[in-house]
Amino acid sequence: MDMGLFYADLTDPKNVEHRETVFRLAAKDGDKPENFNYSSYSSKAIAMADAMDKQFEKAGIAGETRTEAKKAMRGILNGQFLGDKFTNDGFGAIPVNQAIDMLLDQMEHNGYKFSKEERKGYEDKLFEAVLTPAIEKLKKITTLLVALPGNPTLFAGDDLGATGYEQKTKNIHLKNRDVLHREWVDKNSADYKPFIVQLQKDMKEIMDMRNRPELRPLNDGAPFILDNLDSTVIYEKQEKIENGKTYEEWVPCGSGDNAYRTDVMGVLRQSVDGAMTISLLHTKYNKANDKDMGDGTRTEPKTSIKLDSINLKNDKTDLAENLKLSGLPEGTEFRNADDKNEVYVVKGDKLVRKDGNPIMLDKVTTILYHVPDKKA
Repeated sequence: MDMGLFYADLTDPKNVEHRETVFRLAAKDGDKPENFNYSSYSSKAIAMADAMDKQFEKAGIAGETRTEAKKAMRGILNGQFLGDKFTNDGFGAIPVNQAIDMLLDQMEHNGYKFSKEERKGYEDKLFEAVLTPAIEKLKKITTLLVALPGNPTLFAGDDLGATGYEQKTKNIHLKNRDVLHREWVDKNSADYKPFIVQLQKDMKEIMDMRNRPELRPLNDGAPFILDNLDSTVIYEKQEKIENGKTYEEWVPCGSGDNAYRTDVMGVLRQSVDGAMTISLLHTKYNKANDKDMGDGTRTEPKTSIKLDSINLKNDKTDLAENLKLSGLPEGTEFRNADDKNEVYVVKGDKLVRKDGNPIMLDKVTTILYHVPDKKA
């Protein structure tokens, strides 16, 4: 969901893009933008409707069905549900699955006919399509939390696809967080949702990084901030054909002053026994080749950050001296937590790949580890 739209002040004429979205979704025949009463609409409800509208095609809602869905949505946005008036703010604040139920109920109220199987199919497909961008964002944020100092935490239900707008304590329209939808991960349930099972599995795998013995410094290691690896060129993977053979190659995004660049943050953590981790973090990507997830956010294409080495010095702190005291001799090896066969080695005040290849970071978080006097 586009949270900029969710919290937008629709009365402000400067919010041109958001107001255009309101008109596209809520305007009735004969309405004109210059005379449209934007202040009568809920930005929360518009954001929910926009998230659904962008995912209709992926959910198989097309043709006449899509026309009827947009008609039902327009009625809801204008404060009408099943023939009665209601506060449309609630449409944007309730959980996504219930907002989808509202939409389908309104379609049936308007006279559109679903079979039971058709309705269930639309519910499941649209729910997955709308949640997928948020799920991908949640997983990336969680990997950052796991890699950074502190205790990573999840709100109850996050790994079960719980949604809904909340105030300081509870959802003011529905106590949606009181119910954890265990039936979504129960294979014997009619409401079983495989994509929620995958979310739960992925979240457990991410959180379990902190339980891996070789990554113990993430829990008890003293943190040291490495110098920002700024102005790092972003690369993207492109398909190329040579002599009739297709292969993939990393190429720079843009060139010279027009090359897309980003910063990479490094956090080294060292336990008392000399065990270490290095968390490499970056959250930006190639804006020239991004893909709209359908909710106003973006997801990376096949992009990567290319580094020749990782700087183990920080002239702004006493990090270099601390590292000398704790011991980072020439040849100290680190391994990639995702692939222990990817080995890094200390050379002077730099960390480089042992095989001589450049360091390619294709995730928002890459964790390296060193286990002293043991085989990794």
